[in-house]
Amino acid sequence: MAKTRDTKAAPVATASTAPQYVAPTDVSSRTPAVSYPGGSAPFYLYAIPNRYYLCDARVVPLLAQLGRTPGVNGVAAQRQHIAGGGWRYVPDMSRAIAKLERQGCSIVPFDVDSPDGFPSYLQGIPGTDKVCHRLCSLVPGLEPLPPDPSVWADWLCSLMERGVVPKPHPSQVDAVIEKKRKMAGSQARAGNADRAARLTAQVDRARALLAPKPKPKPKRKPKPKPAPKAIEVVDVLEADPDG
Repeated sequence: MAKTRDTKAAPVATASTAPQYVAPTDVSSRTPAVSYPGGSAPFYLYAIPNRYYLCDARVVPLLAQLGRTPGVNGVAAQRQHIAGGGWRYVPDMSRAIAKLERQGCSIVPFDVDSPDGFPSYLQGIPGTDKVCHRLCSLVPGLEPLPPDPSVWADWLCSLMERGVVPKPHPSQVDAVIEKKRKMAGSQARAGNADRAARLTAQVDRARALLAPKPKPKPKRKPKPKPAPKAIEVVDVLEADPDG
C-alpha cells in the first residue's frame, strides 16, 4: 500500500532498559552439598609380629587393616534375620581373626581407648558409609588427613605400654635404627642431600632417646646440727665480811 499523508509512520524500536533474564532448565543454581571423599569400609587394626619401623624417632609396631568385607581375607558372611521380615548378610570375622592370631598377630580392640572417652578408634565420614581412624582430620572436599607423626607415634606407644601389642626386643630396636642409618647413607650417595639429612636427624634423635640417662645424684641429707652443749652454772657464794 502506498504511503500517504494520512498514513502514520511505524514507531521506532527503542532499547528496553529492563534486563532480560534467562533461566536455563538444565543448570541448577543450588549450592553443591559438602562432600567428604575417601575413607574405607569398617576394619580392625592388628599388629604384624616382629614388624617395627621408625616413626618420630621412636620404634613402633606396624599395624595393618582387616576389612569387615565378606569374601576378602577369610571374612565369611552370616545370614541374619531382620525384624519385620527378610534376611541380611553380615560379616563373620571369627575365622579371619582366628587365622591372624595363629600367625602371631595382635588384634587391637575397637574400644581400646574407651577409658579416655573414645568408644572406638574409628570415626564415620559424614554423608558416607566409610570410616577412618579417629586421629585423622576431616576437611570438606579432601580425603582424611593423616595425623602428625608425633601424634601417631604417641598412640602406638600407648598401645605397647598398655600391653595391647608387644614391645620390640632391644635387638629389633637397634636393627630398625641401623636400617634407617643405611638408608640415609644411600640417599646421600644418590645426591639427595635434604632427604639424607632428615633421615640422619631421625637416627640421631632416636639414639638420643635410647641413650641411658645419667642417674641423678643422691641428695645429701643435711647433717643434723649438734645439740647445744649444756653449760653448768656454779653458784658462787661470797663470804660474809661481817662473819
